[in-house]
Amino acid sequence: QIRAYTAVLRKLKVSARRCIMVEDTAMNLRPAKQLGMRTFWIARAMKKPLWVDRRLNSVLQLRRG
Repeated sequence: QIRAYTAVLRKLKVSARRCIMVEDTAMNLRPAKQLGMRTFWIARAMKKPLWVDRRLNSVLQLRRG
């Protein structure tokens, strides 16, 4: 997945550090974190893995700012 994420970043001409990744599968966030993205995991009542910056119950908790 790192290759896929890198290809998208290159195509968009954006740094991983300027991106966030929102996922409901924690393992999909690991490569994003390795590239330097901020990671948001949508999950309920589960322990947050180290590579996840923040666990949310819903995407509605995302806010701009």
